[in-house]
Amino acid sequence: MKYSSSLKTLAVLAGAVMLASCGGGDDNEAGAPVALNVAPAEVGWKVGAGAPSCATGALSEVFINGGVGPYTIQNPAKTIVTVPDKVQNRGDSFVLNFTGNCTQDEGIVLTVVDAMKNQVTVTVRNLMDAAT
Repeated sequence: MKYSSSLKTLAVLAGAVMLASCGGGDDNEAGAPVALNVAPAEVGWKVGAGAPSCATGALSEVFINGGVGPYTIQNPAKTIVTVPDKVQNRGDSFVLNFTGNCTQDEGIVLTVVDAMKNQVTVTVRNLMDAAT
């Protein structure tokens, strides 16, 4: 079967357009290559079991791995522990800082959300209470 040169040209152009339309993009377009996770996923401080937790100062550094940046950190206990609202890049970290205000809570759960709406949590709690 013989094809005309204009039909061959049209087929080559169509193939080139199809190939050009499927490549490129970054993680935001292609999806996260590694599942979103944090390390450590649980951090804590130690005061006596049953005692109010009144920690002050920097507690721990948490690293964000996987997922797609930027990352938003949701903190329901801003009067107890402060963290940045956003972390820009995969592999970056944030530091938890205690304000000195007391809490009787068993734990505070921070939620890290990536640009693709994937979520992981960081649990912050009194490690002495966990032993009882």
